[in-house]
Amino acid sequence: WALQAFQKLPEKNWERTSASDRNDADYADSIPHHFSLFEVEDHEALLSISKLLWLLLPKTLPNFTAARYGPADHIAPHDDLVLEHYTSKEVSRLAKCYDPEGSYRDGALGLKPWRGNRCFTREIAAVYYLNKDWPSDVGGEFVDLTTGQKYLPEFNTLVAFRVPRMHEVTAVESIRLRRYSIFGWWLQPEDESKAEPEVEKPSNVVKKRPAAELAVVKKRPAAAPQAGKRARA
Repeated sequence: WALQAFQKLPEKNWERTSASDRNDADYADSIPHHFSLFEVEDHEALLSISKLLWLLLPKTLPNFTAARYGPADHIAPHDDLVLEHYTSKEVSRLAKCYDPEGSYRDGALGLKPWRGNRCFTREIAAVYYLNKDWPSDVGGEFVDLTTGQKYLPEFNTLVAFRVPRMHEVTAVESIRLRRYSIFGWWLQPEDESKAEPEVEKPSNVVKKRPAAELAVVKKRPAAAPQAGKRARA
């Protein structure tokens, strides 16, 4: 059902993204990339998958998005080390989507209200793949540049790692195939004593963190969650 949800999305619903369009060119981590996006909060089934990911670390702020890669789509080497900025209102909107019952929140997702923008760090990144019988000779691989290990975007496989970690996605070399995934991060609020001045665009974090292991969970039985109500402010 999850893969079908992707495949049934109208073409007009996919938002094309690259380093030269949208607002991505203003991001300090903007690197060459081409693929299509869809906000999971706009889709009941895809949001339910994202909720399952979030529940692995429910005391965090979720930022998950659906992605589709077509011919030549790729992401150049990067490490995901970026500060994200949210207002209290924006976090409340996410709380209504991910935690409508308030099970994990004191305020919104465990955060008290605040004024202006607040900085969040990407603590752990994840990519959940939904591609059946992906060939090994058509690109679209996740490459862990720390170890050189390559991972096919196989159906019901989750790749997760601590940020920062250098990685890339190789270009899809098939005209026919589409590579589907849900990707994103579990975010934690930056320590207020180290917070940057309020800005509207994410900025690069200039600090080092110890390397961490990359975790891959393959072919685990897929859950069939009950989709929660869609909430979009």
